Amino acid sequence: MNIDEVNWKRLIHAYGLATDTPEHLRNLFCADAKLRSSAVFHLESAILHQGTLYPATPVAVKFIINSITELVLKGNEDWAALKDLLLFIKHTGASLIENDINEIIENAVTPSLEETERLNYLLDNYESLDDLEEEEFWTANSSEYWYLQSILDLFNTAKDVIEAIKPFVTNKNTKIAKIAKIAVENWKKAHFEAISVNRKDSR
Repeated sequence: MNIDEVNWKRLIHAYGLATDTPEHLRNLFCADAKLRSSAVFHLESAILHQGTLYPATPVAVKFIINSITELVLKGNEDWAALKDLLLFIKHTGASLIENDINEIIENAVTPSLEETERLNYLLDNYESLDDLEEEEFWTANSSEYWYLQSILDLFNTAKDVIEAIKPFVTNKNTKIAKIAKIAVENWKKAHFEAISVNRKDSR
């Protein structure tokens, strides 16, 4: 995934527009310990805030699993970076399976064209919204639909996540292996839920 091709102005994390996220994602692999620490904090505080998933979350997850796969292929196992990334993936999976996928599908009411256009307007002007407009943004039906679709996107990403982190379950670094094992278990549950829904839809 090329993070420069993502329209981050159209994604939200816990603190607003996710325009600061690309820099943090790049810094996950930098040599500067302070920048890396700040990047990890961004993941655990903005992308996944106290267990809450956001529209920016699935995009960040996809970037991270692609990066993990590249590290494996290159034989460049940066233990510190891998541990932090696997922990984030583990925590995201744990938060994801707290959601009932059937309930999400039921509640994901497609917004009207007018509601969608209003949400786009609020997004385009997010940094200058007044208090009432900001409240409208966070509570609108179109925003809720957007959030629910993001969670469904994560459920549908579960298989790719499992494939990316499964090799670390048998890693010689026992701490890495333990984190990876729990992460795989979490995402397997999510994948099972996604498969169950897809089977129902195909009947």
